[in-house]
Amino acid sequence: MSPPNTVLDRDALLARVDGDDDVLRAIVTIYDEELPRSLAKLDAALWALDTRQVQFAAHSLKGMLLNLSAGEATRIVSALEHEAGESRLDGVPQLRSSLRAALARLDSELGEWRRKSA
Repeated sequence: MSPPNTVLDRDALLARVDGDDDVLRAIVTIYDEELPRSLAKLDAALWALDTRQVQFAAHSLKGMLLNLSAGEATRIVSALEHEAGESRLDGVPQLRSSLRAALARLDSELGEWRRKSA
């Protein structure tokens, strides 16, 4: 697992795909396609105050972020999942804001990789 404050652990990500750029490109493409839907599900569950759906959406998002070796965002979404699992949503707005910022940093790092691999 990536260090918890690492935006994108490139070494771990490359090791995960055995250095295969095609597999890495596929993982990033899937992430790009699925992230908006995953965030929409999370946000809908938050608006509905549905802790079960928040937990489910956070868990799904966590899997996607683990595949990218995105330690910081994974840590935050894990906290979201935990809070929802405990039926507590009071800390969730701050976590969602932190997640949004972490995902922006991740997007920036992935953008740098996309430019280099284009």
